[in-house]
Amino acid sequence: MIALAVDDEKLMLNTLTDAIRESEDISVVYDFTSCQKALDFAKDNYFDIAFLDISMRGMGGLALAKNLLSINPDIKIIFCTGYSDYAVDAFSMHVSGYLLKPITAEAVQKEIDKFNADNEYNVEIQLECYSNDNYKTKLTTLMASNSQPDIFYTWEAGYLR
Repeated sequence: MIALAVDDEKLMLNTLTDAIRESEDISVVYDFTSCQKALDFAKDNYFDIAFLDISMRGMGGLALAKNLLSINPDIKIIFCTGYSDYAVDAFSMHVSGYLLKPITAEAVQKEIDKFNADNEYNVEIQLECYSNDNYKTKLTTLMASNSQPDIFYTWEAGYLR
């Protein structure tokens, strides 16, 4: 899973990024101290989940979240803030989570676990693959994960001629 972290306070961003990196579910974390730079990055890059401070200079976390969702409505937004005052505004946007600072690795993992639970699905299909020597491989069951769309798990494989 790929994560985005945005906080205009460098120390808080480092703490947040460290907490996110502790999760085994996260393969990459992109971090920014500027909402505009994060938004520019998001226009050309994919990520699954965004951890955003709300009270930031410039655009601010709420506006950034709206912009990120307009680019990719499937990303999960987790607000990370020192203020509970923004909770109503945040949840009116149907964000995935709201963490109060100081952020811990355990709190981050709980949000990631919720994301994973919402995005797992199984698909059963029949797939036939042919090689150059006319052998056909039939895969009777294939499972895919929405959180890792390029990875497929197979079993019950049989080889047919």
